[in-house]
Amino acid sequence: KYEKQKYESLTVLAAQEIKQCAEMVSIKSVYTDIITVKKSGALGMSKSYSLVKYSGTIRAGIADITEVTFDISEDRSAIKLSVPQSVILSNDIVSQQVFDESNNVFSLITTQEIFAEIDVARKKQELELIKSGFLNEADDYTKQLLTRIFSAMGFKYIDIELQKTTAKTNSDWLNSLKENTLSLPEQNKTEETEKQTETQSLPEKLPSDAALPGSL
Repeated sequence: KYEKQKYESLTVLAAQEIKQCAEMVSIKSVYTDIITVKKSGALGMSKSYSLVKYSGTIRAGIADITEVTFDISEDRSAIKLSVPQSVILSNDIVSQQVFDESNNVFSLITTQEIFAEIDVARKKQELELIKSGFLNEADDYTKQLLTRIFSAMGFKYIDIELQKTTAKTNSDWLNSLKENTLSLPEQNKTEETEKQTETQSLPEKLPSDAALPGSL
């Protein structure tokens, strides 16, 4: 009976530790980008442009920490965890600045049009970051963090496996992100003039057969 109580107490403690590390199980990438917003009107006779510099932060990790499940061996020396794959948790713009512009009264660039261009550009940054293996890095960090936590609790053997996602889930999510990235009207296309990111430079388009972990 005493051993059973110790087992149940350890199970409760393990569940509490998992819940408390919800915000810790994530990584982030900071990026800076410069885009040119162009617009023409009056049969192409009037033209306007704006150069916009913006910075953003992309965070990845476990969307719902309560989906983590675990089993503890009867002798309380081993624990096996099943962890959801990492997803993009947020992609926030932290600053923006228009540092060069030329506006014609017949083709004024509105604030909404600038925001729309930035939105498409930030989604493209997200797509490229995922292609570079950002979510895999988040998964590795999750495993390292949980391993440290449960090692400190006294477990000698710690096994962490990622929960599987279906190919359809990955495909639906990828197609949705691509569609959002290509959603601007033809006359308001974004032309990138400079890119400074903390991640690897990648092609603008993903291969159609790209396999990505996790889902938004």
